[in-house]
Amino acid sequence: MFYLEKSKNLSKETIVKEYREKKELFTKELLQIKEEKLLISGEDIWGMEENELLNMQLFLKQTFPNALIKIILCTRNPSEYISSGLPQAVQTGFMLIPPYEFKMIPFIWATKKIASIFNIDNLMIYDFEDAKKHNLGLVGYFLENVLQIKNLGTSNIKILRDNDSITDLAVHIIKYINISTSSSLFAKGQDGGTLKYERYLNDTQALWSLKGDKFKLDKEYVKELYKKLEPELKWLKENFNIDYNIENVTYTEERYKIPDNFFETIKKTSVKLSRIVRRSFYEWLCKEIQTRKG
Repeated sequence: MFYLEKSKNLSKETIVKEYREKKELFTKELLQIKEEKLLISGEDIWGMEENELLNMQLFLKQTFPNALIKIILCTRNPSEYISSGLPQAVQTGFMLIPPYEFKMIPFIWATKKIASIFNIDNLMIYDFEDAKKHNLGLVGYFLENVLQIKNLGTSNIKILRDNDSITDLAVHIIKYINISTSSSLFAKGQDGGTLKYERYLNDTQALWSLKGDKFKLDKEYVKELYKKLEPELKWLKENFNIDYNIENVTYTEERYKIPDNFFETIKKTSVKLSRIVRRSFYEWLCKEIQTRKG
């Protein structure tokens, strides 16, 4: 959060003041809630430091002194997690980050840290892939198995898809564009610098709808990933009976395919791109044609 605030050129004192005011407003809003169960979402809890978790626990206990606080964590098969996250990173402006360094999943460290503060008896962990199998999807699983809301079969819940991932073809094209324009909107270090001044967020959006196959990780990437994560995955299975073994993983061993109608599509697509993005896209296209000619 401090990084985001720094981009607004705010002083530390101003940030502290604003956060204090937001906290007071949030607390006031919470105290007006009369429901039996209150759900607070925090997708970044995995990465919170111990002092941050302690502060969060203190805040919740002070606000709701008689409440039973439960922590709910959702895990995901590492290969699926990364193959889902990398396309999103590329869309945002990142280049593909070096293998095995993209958001390594610290199951043991994070779970033990959270359990030591909130009590392991008040900790629930469930598997993303298992939850997807529910007839009402992830939402249905969460409502029925986590919040214990029954009779969902008779409800009028409509499942809406959002945030669909881009295809393997789109990933490789946009990755090339990001690399050739020195792009990496937030990243630092070996995975990039900053966007050139001609680039802007979502300026490759016209390419997101390109047809192709689902993006999958390379076979060797997957083998190395699971080798590195072996202690984490073994611990997760032994303690929570969540089994992520490499036998159930999908990966690719072939080069991405170019759809039959690709050239017809890009005639309409390329005119929607900015000058610098369109130039990089044409560079990729020329190199791709030369490569495939052999």
